[in-house]
Amino acid sequence: MKKLSLAFGALALVGTVHAGMYTFTPTPADLYDLDHHNAVAWGVTNTAALQSQLTDGFRISGATLTINNIWDWKKEDDMLFINLLDDPKSGVRVYSDNTADNVISNYFDTTAGGAKWQGSTPLTTWTDPNGGDNGANKINFVYNFGQADLTVLTKYLTDPTYSNKVAFGLGFDADCHYYNTGISLVIHTEKIPTSVPDSGSTAGLLAAGLAACAYLRRRVTSLWS
Repeated sequence: MKKLSLAFGALALVGTVHAGMYTFTPTPADLYDLDHHNAVAWGVTNTAALQSQLTDGFRISGATLTINNIWDWKKEDDMLFINLLDDPKSGVRVYSDNTADNVISNYFDTTAGGAKWQGSTPLTTWTDPNGGDNGANKINFVYNFGQADLTVLTKYLTDPTYSNKVAFGLGFDADCHYYNTGISLVIHTEKIPTSVPDSGSTAGLLAAGLAACAYLRRRVTSLWS
């Protein structure tokens, strides 16, 4: 009896995915406790490595903004506006806003600060559900960027940067006084895959495998007949 051997297979090439993580914090970390008389722009520095990755086959896969132990000084109508800024000045800068304590509006959505940065996109807002400080009212606010946010962030990081400014930043307009113990932004990147498995190829391989099995069955049957 002849011995039969059959080998078949397929190779699907997929680009190796490498992840990166970048953590940014302002100085001071609490942005002066987000006083309701001010709006604060944080021009994020030290982004060169991140920008280099984004022009070398990488993309942003996620970003998270965290404000630790935040609370409004009392129970009241309040709102914290947070914006993405394009090409702000570097570091933390404070602008006078809402000195009458009776207006809830987004400083970074008005023409008041228009000359200080090239673009401003609303990111999110937050309201203290409790108000006042009895220990338990302190909240860790966490905002995970949506896909639209990541698209804007990528644009700001990769478009031309104006002289004496940084690629992007965050704007905080506190219409109330928000105490906190520190703010951070974490950005994750990943390598863009160079190729992915094709569903049509997979179907073709399955058909080829079934045909090979049928051929093998016929050959074995003929040898024993």
